[in-house]
Amino acid sequence: MNFADFRGHGYAAGEAARRYLAWRLGRRFGECVREPSEVVAMPPSERHLQAVWFDPALRPDGLRTREGDSVVVVHPGEWNTGAGPDFLQAELVIGGHRVRGDVEVHLSPGDWTLHGHGRDERYRQVVAHVTWFGGAVPSSLPFGAASLVLSDFADAGALFDAIDASRYPRAALGGGVKPCRARLGGDVERVFGLLAAAGSWRIQGKAARLGFRLANGEAPERVLYSAVLTALGHVQYTVSFHRLADRVWPCAGESRDSLLAALLGEAGLLPVQVEGVDMETAGMVRRLWDLWFPRSDGPLGAPIPRGRGAVRPANLPWRRLAAGAALLHNPAGFLGGLEGFAIEGRGWFGEVSRWLGMGSSWPFWEQRATLCSRPGRRVALLGKGRIGGLLLNALVPFELARGRFPEALLCELPAEESSSAQMEVAEALLGADGLRDGRLRSGLVQQGLVQIRNDFCSVGGGACACCLVARGEGECNYSR
Repeated sequence: MNFADFRGHGYAAGEAARRYLAWRLGRRFGECVREPSEVVAMPPSERHLQAVWFDPALRPDGLRTREGDSVVVVHPGEWNTGAGPDFLQAELVIGGHRVRGDVEVHLSPGDWTLHGHGRDERYRQVVAHVTWFGGAVPSSLPFGAASLVLSDFADAGALFDAIDASRYPRAALGGGVKPCRARLGGDVERVFGLLAAAGSWRIQGKAARLGFRLANGEAPERVLYSAVLTALGHVQYTVSFHRLADRVWPCAGESRDSLLAALLGEAGLLPVQVEGVDMETAGMVRRLWDLWFPRSDGPLGAPIPRGRGAVRPANLPWRRLAAGAALLHNPAGFLGGLEGFAIEGRGWFGEVSRWLGMGSSWPFWEQRATLCSRPGRRVALLGKGRIGGLLLNALVPFELARGRFPEALLCELPAEESSSAQMEVAEALLGADGLRDGRLRSGLVQQGLVQIRNDFCSVGGGACACCLVARGEGECNYSR
């Protein structure tokens, strides 16, 4: 697929990422000196920070106010997708005193003043102002409202990459022609230029977070192991998979069976008993328990919650972890295999994709979804879309972080499995007829759709009239 129209904008991928950031922050490009590497300490969007506050699986422990008072979240509040504070009727215990009220979440403390909340009656019941960055406490906060800085308690390095913001409560974009599409005036080239820049920013951010870990002395094979295992998790399980990567590291000479036993054991996915299964499945369960039992030494470190909505059998965690064990039981060997492919052009994607497909082959698991299911039709552990996801979310950012991946190749990224959230944004920008445009099957454009949704469509209760895209602000014109 030819993306010469993207390259024709005259921006290198890194420059496109910086221009997108400048436009997103409403600043002139010359004033926006932040490099993509500086995204390490910055959440991808305010939406992600709201997800961290809302979800107890993401919210860090040991929270304290800026004055040092302990904070216990009894209830984070009802997620408000309309006007007013982000979370309504929260219940907190601050310094031993129980308080009830609303919670407002911002990236920086100054956003409270910038958004005019101090003059807005709807914000008079705010009892906690939660931010990612520190800074001067706004003088117009309601009396007694607590200030919390989440970056003091959480590591942004991989946490935010593991969050799919579209999973959390959000306002639907609704029907009709969106203001952003009207503002862009049907200029399809400009839309795809914007999406390419947003996608570049998103991928550069992933690379920056991996690069931060490498720069701090973490072994490359360990960083790659963590990135790949996290990327294998279905959207409902990515945080759990990331925690598993932190808890389980292959021993020297580890087999794929023994690594899988450790992963399933830590995740609480080994069945205590199985009934009505074939002999091969029963034998696999016994073998995995024999391998896991000597390593189990206490409470589960990264249990995967059950019953989190409908998941296709091919995406269940047993199969995804089996693919991870097949690929990663020898992390140094996996890294060496990746380094054996010369990155000289778009052919690299096909070569690495075939390598991943062959490396993840495991006949037992290709016929089963869980350890309690009978064998069925054979389905590869990693299909074309999932391999595309590994390239987008793990291998390409890793090689970018090490300076081995040329930025020009970002325009050739293969697609991953598309989501309804991506298509919703695409229809808002291009209209229903635009959904047939083949460029939507580009991995770079898909990443741009996710970034635009996280930055704009998922915030402010879906208030399109307040959106930067709809208002056309910023000086970045992506259709030079």
